[in-house]
Parts: sequence; C-alpha cells; structure tokens
Amino acid sequence: MRSLLHTMSIRNLFRPCFVTLLAIVLIGLPDLSEGTRPQRPKSRHQFTPKVIDIEHKLSDCFKLRPRAETRFVIVHTSEAGLESTLRTLSQGKVRGCRLTTCGGHANYAIARNGDVYRILGHRFRADHAGISMWNGYRDVSSYSVGIELIAYHYSTITDSQYRSLEWLLQMLRKAYGIDERDVLTHAQVAYGRPNRWHPTKHRGRKRCAKNFDRQKAGLKTAWTFDPDVRAGRLTKDDHLAEIFYGSASLLASNDAVPYLASDKPVPSLGSNEALQSSASNEALQSNVISLRNTAWNVAGEDYDSCNTVYVLPGGTTLPGDQVEKKLGWSRLPAGTRVLLNVDTDQKVEEGPIKTLEHGKTAWSLAGPNYRNKNTFYFLPDGKVLPGHRVSDWDSLPEHTRMIMGYRGPYTLRQGRHPKNVVGSVYRNENTLYFYPDNKLLSAVEIDNWSGVPAGTRLFVKLN
Repeated sequence: MRSLLHTMSIRNLFRPCFVTLLAIVLIGLPDLSEGTRPQRPKSRHQFTPKVIDIEHKLSDCFKLRPRAETRFVIVHTSEAGLESTLRTLSQGKVRGCRLTTCGGHANYAIARNGDVYRILGHRFRADHAGISMWNGYRDVSSYSVGIELIAYHYSTITDSQYRSLEWLLQMLRKAYGIDERDVLTHAQVAYGRPNRWHPTKHRGRKRCAKNFDRQKAGLKTAWTFDPDVRAGRLTKDDHLAEIFYGSASLLASNDAVPYLASDKPVPSLGSNEALQSSASNEALQSNVISLRNTAWNVAGEDYDSCNTVYVLPGGTTLPGDQVEKKLGWSRLPAGTRVLLNVDTDQKVEEGPIKTLEHGKTAWSLAGPNYRNKNTFYFLPDGKVLPGHRVSDWDSLPEHTRMIMGYRGPYTLRQGRHPKNVVGSVYRNENTLYFYPDNKLLSAVEIDNWSGVPAGTRLFVKLN
C-alpha cells in the first residue's frame, strides 16, 4: 500500500523516469535501475557497477527541489555501516529517539562491495553539505551532487568503492561539465561558527572523507589551497589544511586570488610523500585520542554531540554532551576511543562483549583490529568467526556480538570440568563461555559449574 500510494503521489509528476537509460531520459547518465550489472567488462572504462534504486524509501516529508545549477560533486564518508546509513539518508536523522530531518541526505551511496544506491535523482537537491561554502558559493548543497561512501574518515575506502565512484564521477562530470578539481570532500567545503576551538568562522566543522584518495577515483588534479581561507571569508583548520593542501596551505592570505589549481597529480595518501606529512598519517588512521589527534580532529563539530561516545581506556563511556561536565575536555586521556553516530538511547557496553547495532560497527569498536585473529564474532545464527576470516567490517550482520583480545575457543567435552580445560582462569571475570544454545556468558554469571553443558566453547582473555 505504501508503495502504491507513493507511485500515485504528486511528487512523481516531477520525478525523472528511470525506465531505460538515464543517458536518454535525463542528461547523459546511463541506466541506474535496480540490478544493473554488465557481463565481464573488458576494461576499467567499460565497467558499470550494480545500481539499486531506493528513491521510493524517501520520507514522505521530504520535498523534491530541482537544482538550478550544478557546479560541484561532494564526496562524504558515512561514519556508519550500510544499513544504518541508508536508513538515515532516506528517512532522516534521529536524535534522542526523535526524527529531526526529512531525509534526502545524499543523491547516491556506495557500499563497500561497490554497489551504488540511488537515494535521490541527481537533478534534485539533496540536503547533504549543511553549513558550507566553496569559492564564495554558500550552501553548497544547492550547487552539488552528494555521494556517500560507506566508510569512516579514519578507516579505509575499498577498491570496489573507488571503482564505482570513478564510474559515477565520469557520468556526473560529463552531464554537468564539472571540472575534476571541483570534485571535493565534505571536510573541504563545510565550515563552522565560532566555538571553544575556533573564535571565528572556520573550516574543520566536518572531518568527512578526509581520507579520500583522488588518484584512486581517477582524479589527477586538485585545488592547492582553500579559496575561502585565502579570501579571508574563513579561517583555516591546520589539521585539514595540511591533509588537503600540504605546504601550499601556508600561502593563505586575506587577498582574494583567481582560481588556481595544481597541474601535477595529487599524491596518494598511501604514498611515501603523503606519509611524510607531519600530522596526517596518524589522524587518518585512528579514532583514538592522542596529543596530536584531538577530539576535534576526530569528530569535528560533533565532538560534543550526544551521539558521539568517548570510551576511556578503562572502559568507562561518556557521551559527548557530558564530557565537559563530568570530566573536562582537558582531562580526556590519551587512548580514549571516539565512536560516532551512536544512537542516543543505546549505551556502549563496558564489559568485554560488544554488540553491533544502533550505529556501532566492528570498525568503530575495534578499528583495524577488527580483522585480528584474537577478535571473535558470534553471529546471530550461532556461527563463530575469528577476525582474520572476516572479509570486511560491514559484512557482519546486525546483532553480531564481538570480543577483542582473546584466545580460544577451547571446547568443553562431556564429563570434563572447565578448570581442566583452561586452568585456574576458568573463573576469571573476563573468561567467556559460549553455550550450545548461543548464550555468551562471563564466568561471574555462572553459578553451577557442573551444569555447564558439553560443547560449550571457552574464550580466555590475553594478558
């Protein structure tokens, strides 16, 4: 019924018809209907990804508005997994169990396997860039197509994503005549109002896609400076300036200058040249607080959000809006992990067992260690996988439980006592028991040791 009403709604009078080829119906883009996948492309340039149309899932309160002008493509990282991201992009953002926006937060999303999700037709304005400016153009959402990559700004973007993104960028740039240098990241165009970190209007409001590698997306040139910083409209963010512009960022002044860009290829973030940058490498790879990697560097304007959670080294958790009151930003210890987009009504478990749900992913909880052999996943169907057998952090189903820093499993045989299997640590609070009926218990939750069933698998914490 919902689908039928949607089909009959007045908004469809304004929607483009995706029946055959978008190249025919719209302005040069190929077919983006569900299930598109060519047979064995002969070369990279003949590649076409699978494209899944989910525009019908847009919130009823979202209003379609064609853009009058298109100058930019803005690349984002979702800071969440695929399921959570698609729900937010289509239906809107939830804060404190309340829907606060009407969705339509990107035109496209690209999953980690390279599948492209069409959230909203590319001709229409997506509410994706927020408070933003580039080269004097304010409200960048009104001048751009928004693309979300399912990734964290401190994680990796997959080769499959880059391949699909290159294809999509070629289509969009051809359709709108966009210079490749005007393919930008959200971190580059977003700006913020004065706060405790910056006394004036400034770059750095978002960290989104600061790990974007232009070369891998087929882009050979880029801006060598921030035009709005140079024109004096905004103050620079040192962290982002070094990542995006390197030594060229030092040339910023209050004088407006004409459009200039580098004719040289932009160094890959994985190249020796990029790794020699004094600030970018550590921050790009970590959501862990250190002397150089501050809460602002990791979270941007979301540093004090109730949906940003700080996990202190001892396991204590604090939402961003309570850090100042309960601890103080200056006392936030090194080693604290920063989790983004955690639902307000959900707590990050302080014990050894974590559950992947409500915005929490294997990457946000474990970082690169999600694939460590001493990380284990307990899938909803009862399967247990060590980290090195997991293909990608977003391939794990919701409600999967995970533990980090463990050895095992050690299987309890009929007639044997747990002490005979793992020794005196069998009663340690961090020793875990995975029962045949899929219960995962800490030793302190077990009262009757003779009642532990055969087939139970034990996991022992590493020292």
